Amino acid sequence: MNYVTQLFWHTYFLTLELLRQPMYVVSSILFPSMFFWFFGIPNAKAPGAITLLTYSFACFSILSVVLFQFSVGISQEKETSWYYYVRSLPSFRGIGLGSRIISGFLFSSFAIAGVICTALAFSDLKITDIEWFQFLIRIYAGAIPFALIGICLGQFIGSQTILPVANLTYLVLSFAGGLWMPPSILPPAIQDISPYLPTRMYGELLWSLALKTNYESKYLNGLIIYSVIFFALTLFLLKREQEKSFS
Repeated sequence: MNYVTQLFWHTYFLTLELLRQPMYVVSSILFPSMFFWFFGIPNAKAPGAITLLTYSFACFSILSVVLFQFSVGISQEKETSWYYYVRSLPSFRGIGLGSRIISGFLFSSFAIAGVICTALAFSDLKITDIEWFQFLIRIYAGAIPFALIGICLGQFIGSQTILPVANLTYLVLSFAGGLWMPPSILPPAIQDISPYLPTRMYGELLWSLALKTNYESKYLNGLIIYSVIFFALTLFLLKREQEKSFS
């Protein structure tokens, strides 16, 4: 069995396992859409506001998937005997993590689609074809550092404490990054730190598209720096776990 075939089947069964967990589907996919419907759309009164809010809650929705699926899923899975059994089977290196990444971005697509469909159904959202293309590129590329953060949390924190830690990380980053409300109306202390948070940088990439302005390179560079840092930390934690468990 070649690498692609193994990756496909690992991804298939992981996705099937997650689909059989109603609470995961509701919290990760439906919750952002409901939150957007209740609190986002009613506040979209100014011209163009619905596009900004749609992009913001799309960012929020993808965070709810990658942070939770990677952090909670990895943390809980690596403390089961099944995890070590699967790791002992002959397979290509990185299959497990690769399948989780693919499945995570698949569920992210469902979550984003939920927000977009909510906007189309209950507002006058209008986006051109080229804007859709740019939107998809930016929202998926910008999610990379958050996926890496989720992996690091899952590798570093035990299953007993990962859920509150993931929740706190997810909610604090979303609020302080300005994904729920314009950064200009955040508390002054939060405004000072907001530009340095990855969620703010993520939002700025999407907001510039909605406003049809050029994004500031510092936000893209910031996301790249976060990605490099957490990629290096991910490699370190994976190597440490490999040596601890299988050496």
